Amino acid sequence: MIIIRLMGGLGNQMFQYAFGKALSIRLKSELKFDVSFYTTCPDRFFELTNFLIPEKIASIEEIEHIKNLNLSLFVQLKYVILHNPIPYYLFPQLFEQDFSFDHNILHLKRKNLFAIGYWQSEKYFIEYSTTIRQLFEIEQSDNECFLKLKRIICSENSISIHIRRGDYVTNNVTNKVHGVCSIEYYIKAITFISQHIVNPNFFIFSDDIEWVKFNLPIIYPHYYISNYTTLKPFEEIKLMSFCRHHIIANSSFSWWGAWLNTNPDKIVIAPQKWFNNPHINIMDLLPESWIKL
Repeated sequence: MIIIRLMGGLGNQMFQYAFGKALSIRLKSELKFDVSFYTTCPDRFFELTNFLIPEKIASIEEIEHIKNLNLSLFVQLKYVILHNPIPYYLFPQLFEQDFSFDHNILHLKRKNLFAIGYWQSEKYFIEYSTTIRQLFEIEQSDNECFLKLKRIICSENSISIHIRRGDYVTNNVTNKVHGVCSIEYYIKAITFISQHIVNPNFFIFSDDIEWVKFNLPIIYPHYYISNYTTLKPFEEIKLMSFCRHHIIANSSFSWWGAWLNTNPDKIVIAPQKWFNNPHINIMDLLPESWIKL
């Protein structure tokens, strides 16, 4: 059994699920979730149930069982004889080592794992991208607002713009880690994409839409999607994915909106600066075809 610790908001949960699903397929092992994070974090919620994902929550006993598994004596002796430390990826508890893609994950043999990390790279699951995209579909919606916006988006030369502020501004810790994308970045991205797309129509997603209205100059036809209070986060991600092209923020939320788009000719513009710390390696975070500004 593979158990994935889910943490953070919807975008993070989607990365963790995609990582776990790819592992479970590769290792032919059952996948379950540890959702204990959400019992102690009142401003975050387990949100994967909104997709076509089987809800399999691991029990406390199942989690403890895997965490307490031991390596075989053969493996332990092998490394003792070689006078080498046992590699971290052989233990039943698998911790993400850093933000970059870890190629060792693709060669795991152990079928019982408890994995903790964010795993933010498509390289962990690109082999199963069709399956992952299918599982991130949603049930037939009866939300008239969602359906109306979907029709408009699909009928236009649509470009999503995601501007994340919220906790990136108000939470000191989060602000220190991420910061926010500058207005200059968005102006540069809009200028670039409008030079390559005929009759662009921009669909703006933000958790601070009033700030965007007063601070982002845009001369092209545009819609403020997040004005619609009836939309839920997973519906906003799906609406983003219906757009033909994307300008994303330094956020896993809009990363997924762009990645789920199956348009083979899509243009995705992403910020080069994802974190305030320039030493964090984001080389594996953004797909190679995406344009970094």
